[in-house]
Amino acid sequence: MSAIVAGRGKTLLALHGYGANKESFLRQIRFFSRYYKVIAVDMRGFGKSPPLPYAYSLDDYAREIGRVIDATGEKKIDILAHSFGARVAVRLLKSENRIDKIVFTGAAGLKPRRSVRYGVKRALFLLLSKFLSKDRLSAFYSADYRNASPVMKESFKKIISENLDAEDFETTDTVNANVNPKTDGTGTENGN
Repeated sequence: MSAIVAGRGKTLLALHGYGANKESFLRQIRFFSRYYKVIAVDMRGFGKSPPLPYAYSLDDYAREIGRVIDATGEKKIDILAHSFGARVAVRLLKSENRIDKIVFTGAAGLKPRRSVRYGVKRALFLLLSKFLSKDRLSAFYSADYRNASPVMKESFKKIISENLDAEDFETTDTVNANVNPKTDGTGTENGN
């Protein structure tokens, strides 16, 4: 598994979104490596890691990340998870007791409140799917899905169909925070 490792101290494991890679955390690595040993990995099928041998499920990704945690040799680590990485982190909590804290950013898999616009778009898709081919419906598909290889598309469908609502794990502290997604953790605007 391809990884960037920077800094010293307690491990902060960075899990990227679908269609992304470890480099999507470069700003966060620069910032957090002052306080942590940051490990940002390319999960299987992404970035410089090997392609998937078959369509992975969340359990497959969680097992691989569990092996990364094993390799740290630490009793407790923290996780920074973005989008798809949050799905993997939530699934990992079912079997992993070495996770101390998790920060979710743009978390996928956590049931959002849906807008009316989303409902209209979904209803339109369901209606059109009765009359149009899959190729003609591609405008409704996410860019992550459209740009994926055939095995990654199968994995994507498998992953998004997995229900995380029923995950049974214990939380000790919950913090609700309004975070500006345009900042890199330092309060400075990204790209400035």
